[in-house]
Amino acid sequence: MCLVVDELFKGGSMQAAHKPATQWPLTVFYDHSCTLCRSEMHNIKARDHADVLRLVDASDAQALLPHAPVKPQQDLMALLHARDAAGVWYVGVDAFVVIYKATDMGWVGRILSWPVVHSIASALYPSVARNRYRMPSRWLSNAFEASRQRASNRQAQAVQAEAHWQANRCEAGACELRDHAPTANVAGNQAAAPAGHHEASARPHQPE
Repeated sequence: MCLVVDELFKGGSMQAAHKPATQWPLTVFYDHSCTLCRSEMHNIKARDHADVLRLVDASDAQALLPHAPVKPQQDLMALLHARDAAGVWYVGVDAFVVIYKATDMGWVGRILSWPVVHSIASALYPSVARNRYRMPSRWLSNAFEASRQRASNRQAQAVQAEAHWQANRCEAGACELRDHAPTANVAGNQAAAPAGHHEASARPHQPE
């Protein structure tokens, strides 16, 4: 029994061994017309403090054009897809794993990568995806929205704390020095952040 549990918890590293390290940014193709899908992605993006996730509406053929070549739209609509900067595709549960690991909810990705959990989720997810419009999306969407709002509030508080910390350093004549300068890059391979984007905290989350 102990051996089984040990293998379960070590499974994440064994799964990752079959794929090269993710090259950021990660382009996520999701069904924006699905209320549940849209709510989850908005929550995820609010937690993407390193700004490495690029969300694309797979239900809009025009939105897909700038990202060509891509897989057929019907495939992108059937299951969640993500593509990293090196062109590596992640589909279904594997996409959820790498997406969540890019956020401050990396523990979700780690749990999904455990072999037993990954196998169960992979077996169930296609059915969930096919029936996503029939699911009781209101309360799930409300839960995702509440989570997104909490994440946004924490982010705003972190920005205020960083500004206060900087002001105190400047008053002390040391604002040109940084003990823990934040960075928006991830392992040197993230694309430049959009204009107007600023680091949100002194220690922003970095994808795993």
